[in-house]
Amino acid sequence: MAHIDPKASRAADRSRILQIDAEIQELEKRLRLLRIERDGPQKRLEAYKYPVLTLPNEIVSEIFVHTLPLYPACPPLIGPASPIPLTHIGRKWREIAITTPQLWRAICVSACGQGIRRKQTEVVRTWLDRSKSCPLSIQIEKQKGNHPVLQEIDLHRERWEQVVTETTGSALRSFFKGSMPMLRNLSVTMQDDTGVRPAVSPVDLPRLRRVSLTWFRYPVDWLPCAQLTSLTLNAMHSPNYIPILRHAIHLVNLTFIGCDLFTRSEAQSQLDIPLTQLTSLVIVASNVVRVLNLISIPTLHTLWLSGGDLGDFPMGTLCPLISRCGNGKLRKVLVVGHLSRGVSKKAFRSAFPTISEISFNSRFRFDARQEGDEEDSGDSDEEDSDSHSSG
Repeated sequence: MAHIDPKASRAADRSRILQIDAEIQELEKRLRLLRIERDGPQKRLEAYKYPVLTLPNEIVSEIFVHTLPLYPACPPLIGPASPIPLTHIGRKWREIAITTPQLWRAICVSACGQGIRRKQTEVVRTWLDRSKSCPLSIQIEKQKGNHPVLQEIDLHRERWEQVVTETTGSALRSFFKGSMPMLRNLSVTMQDDTGVRPAVSPVDLPRLRRVSLTWFRYPVDWLPCAQLTSLTLNAMHSPNYIPILRHAIHLVNLTFIGCDLFTRSEAQSQLDIPLTQLTSLVIVASNVVRVLNLISIPTLHTLWLSGGDLGDFPMGTLCPLISRCGNGKLRKVLVVGHLSRGVSKKAFRSAFPTISEISFNSRFRFDARQEGDEEDSGDSDEEDSDSHSSG
């Protein structure tokens, strides 16, 4: 084995260290030059203001609000269509989103089975806190009990402006109770036929104006009928809704969908319920003749009808009824669905020359109608593409 001279080895190590130190000095010099070179672009970038970040917070807040469905429609609690992703973009936008109450004022929850968990209750509590003093739009799907999330919502009852719920009688009573001073719009779909009455009276609902009732099988004497301006009755029996009509003297919009509409003898004994301010009437999947014979509507402007309800001779069915409808003020008739086979739409228009617009539509949009909107999709038939105008 060759002998290594310790003296020579130490000399080699010292030489290598000097070489490494020289390389380090060169690299450090290069790093200094690179840092100096980087300072220029870095300062220019820091001085640049992205246009979106120069917007006032109020403008950003308004943009955020427009990313959601138009109030009172409710966005989902979580997911990309929720306002929550707006809090994940950056610190500034998170602060703006959290402090914009309008983003958190419309809340939709599912109150059955596994639909409500502890996390969802916490999310709802957060939304309610962030909504500050804003009026609230509440949508509850399939309400079956008094779950903690409903208790959270109930704490803010004084701010309810719109409530849409599918519920049982007992759940409605436990949830819908006490004074609701801001409630304007109410839509309730019953899931059973129990006669449980909500723990409210008309004085608890001083601002209620728009009501939609589905599948109510008992009297609705807790409604402030005299102040209602819009009423939708869906799958209801006449003994339950006739008292409402008799007291709803300020109705402007009225909708019947699949309602039980009297026997002939009942109709004869209860003619001419006065609805003297009604301007829009919708009758879908119900008996058109009996409805129009029941009510007095001297100011009616717009009449929606289901073509399938008019029978085989729609002109003959409607002629005597329209003649007493609106006292000449009826200006628009919209026929939804399809007329009986063989009925000419051109002849239908000709039969009513005093009506300036008669339209035909294959669909009826219940949701849009609730918001006071009309949709005339029309038929592909060229004859039906234009409305009829009287000379």
